[in-house]
Amino acid sequence: YQDYYDDYFQEIGFVPQDDVLHRDLTVQETLRYSIKIRGLAKKQEQVTPLIKKTLTMLDLEKAADVIIGDETKKGISGGQRKRVNLALELLSENPSILMLDEPTSGLDPGTELQIHKMLRELSMQGILILMVSHSLYEATLNLLDMVLILTNEGEVAYFGPALDAKHYFQVDTPEEIFGILLKK
Repeated sequence: YQDYYDDYFQEIGFVPQDDVLHRDLTVQETLRYSIKIRGLAKKQEQVTPLIKKTLTMLDLEKAADVIIGDETKKGISGGQRKRVNLALELLSENPSILMLDEPTSGLDPGTELQIHKMLRELSMQGILILMVSHSLYEATLNLLDMVLILTNEGEVAYFGPALDAKHYFQVDTPEEIFGILLKK
């Protein structure tokens, strides 16, 4: 087990549901410190291009010099915070698997869709995206390849192509699936 872990540790990224960001740092400082702490770039001349590439990939260029902030100190938006958490994992430049725990929780539907589209683009670059979500909007479901829908008891209610879930549950919209699961 330890050999496998050591060999593949750098290839797996995890984005937790709760932010793991220092509220007094800017977005750019957060990324710079993460690179140093994790030893991702040994030479200083590698750091700035890596940060710039990551900021561009996640559409965070305008927020680069804005503090993360919190309830008492205005900073970046909730959607930007979610993208900064994602950026921390993408800094390694080569995750082959990215696991996300509710990456869109608490976001408005427009921002949620934007993040799902971003994740879809990452999957098209060869990164396996695994995520937990309580969202079953039609627009976001259309971006997924496969879904695993669980009951409240953790039993498998459906596993298969995302676009077939509506037909399996015999509903007009994916949002109706929750109502069916609550009745079981």
